[in-house]
Amino acid sequence: MFSVIRYLFYPLSFIRYRLTVRRLSQRRSWISAALSALFITLLMGQCVTKFDPKITENTPKLVVDGLITDQPGPYQIRLQYSYPYTNQTSVRTIGGATVELSDDKGTKETLIDRGYGLYETAANGIRGTVGRRYSISIKTPDGKKYLSQPELLKPVAEFGTVYTEYQQTTTPGLRGQFNVFVDVKDPATPNDFYRWKWTHYEKLTYCYYLFTTLPGGIIRERSECCESCWKVEACNGCIILANDRLTNGKTITGVPLGKIPYDDVSGYFILFEQYSLTAEAYQFWKAVDSQINNSGGIFDLPPATVNGNLACTSHPEDQVLGYFGASSIVYKPIRIPRNNVTAPPLQLYDAPWTDVNKCVKCQESPFRTAKQPRGW
Repeated sequence: MFSVIRYLFYPLSFIRYRLTVRRLSQRRSWISAALSALFITLLMGQCVTKFDPKITENTPKLVVDGLITDQPGPYQIRLQYSYPYTNQTSVRTIGGATVELSDDKGTKETLIDRGYGLYETAANGIRGTVGRRYSISIKTPDGKKYLSQPELLKPVAEFGTVYTEYQQTTTPGLRGQFNVFVDVKDPATPNDFYRWKWTHYEKLTYCYYLFTTLPGGIIRERSECCESCWKVEACNGCIILANDRLTNGKTITGVPLGKIPYDDVSGYFILFEQYSLTAEAYQFWKAVDSQINNSGGIFDLPPATVNGNLACTSHPEDQVLGYFGASSIVYKPIRIPRNNVTAPPLQLYDAPWTDVNKCVKCQESPFRTAKQPRGW
């Protein structure tokens, strides 16, 4: 017995005991506990199997993003292929596809290929109408065919009351923020679903900035805009949803729409958009929102592919991602005051600029536009 114990504990160089038979009998309980612990450790070591997830490249899947509304067109459909998670450096858009938009009355229109995976209806083409159902069919250059489920274009309630609540923050360089909410009077019809988006516009004085680093420091130059120009800041990726499951026919209160920084006392112009959704579209965006906000904790649901309302009719085994929707929209342009806070916003140091006597045109982009915003 003594030789076995000595053999087992010999590798533990930091424990050195010379046990005699007499001391062994005195410390039998301690040795028994140590042997039990060692046995459990060895047993657990035998039970642990190295996990190999066997990560492989995923087969690219068609991703569809499109919407028809009751507002004037053109309407847009975007097509691209999903990329494996091991390659997130580029987006594979799909050109040369045939995309057709149709309604339940037999009206059809083939969309124009604008390049980079963007397909668009004609300006005077098909028009979304409340109560109609719409679907799209797609044929990709590889011959595969896809079809969406018919989507009902439901009416939407009037935009409600927008209000803000000021909140101090600990964000560096920012004294506080305005939390924006909306109260919506839901109609008496059941199963109403909502989604909100917003875009912030700020009129620009300068359209060009140049920073030149010299041995003596940095030279900052700027040029005025030759025309009216607005900075565009959309709430990309925001998924703001609500339903009337518990408030049918009543007011849905306190829907959080966003946060506005308190970095100036000027009015903050926002154009809000309120969309109607079908139950299927609501569930899709709810699932997407859950995936986006999954914090990765041990009690969170594992990431999963969110299925939309499209299928590959030529190859049923192929999975299709995304959603083609139909919505009614109401707009709410509002200039939110920021001069009602006692303490002024924090002033950040701004180095001097040199004005260049040459104006610059307002270049259209997702972040800048020369078109006056709705409600400005």
